[in-house]
Amino acid sequence: MQMILKFVIQVDTHVGGVNDITFSHPNKQLCTITFGDDKTTKVWDATNGAKQYIFDGHEAPVLSAKENIQFIFSTAIDGKIKA
Repeated sequence: MQMILKFVIQVDTHVGGVNDITFSHPNKQLCTITFGDDKTTKVWDATNGAKQYIFDGHEAPVLSAKENIQFIFSTAIDGKIKA
């Protein structure tokens, strides 16, 4: 038996590539957090794809990040970390 998977949602996130993705659930809302070549970190509602927040300030593409309850930590190719 072959399993067929379908995309549930598609979001145009960043100008250029998306370098990393993570999930968070602040206030019991499931969010997707993306990190891109356009030097931004963006937070999306994971259920409908609506953009929640845009964090800019990096001077280089954002490579990855980690989240916890209160902060999103992002790291860029220039070695800088933002919170």
